[in-house]
Amino acid sequence: MDWTYLLNQKLNAVEVKISGDRNVADSIEMVKEVTDFAKEKTIAKFLFDLRNARGQYGVIDIYEHVNNVLNYGFRRNDKVALVGNEDVSEHAFAENVAYNAAIIELRYFKEIENAEAWLLE
Repeated sequence: MDWTYLLNQKLNAVEVKISGDRNVADSIEMVKEVTDFAKEKTIAKFLFDLRNARGQYGVIDIYEHVNNVLNYGFRRNDKVALVGNEDVSEHAFAENVAYNAAIIELRYFKEIENAEAWLLE
């Protein structure tokens, strides 16, 4: 799994582009790196572009990953948009876990324009 990130000044968000085969270990490493960058810049919004990433996580991986995001560097006031092409069921479950646990504000989108508009709200 590969990733690049930058400060998107229009959104006042960290924009992360992910490609290759996704896996939990790399995802955790990536989130820690990206959230450290966001803290340096005092940014609380994230746009994760998964359109060039492959693979899906299992239900247990999603549950554990979302429930541990504060340990990986996210803060409770963070707003996280995920953009991807794949089946939304994986991401709908992640949204529900985040919402029910009141951890972070997390939404999944198929269109990047919709994600950007949500981050600007």
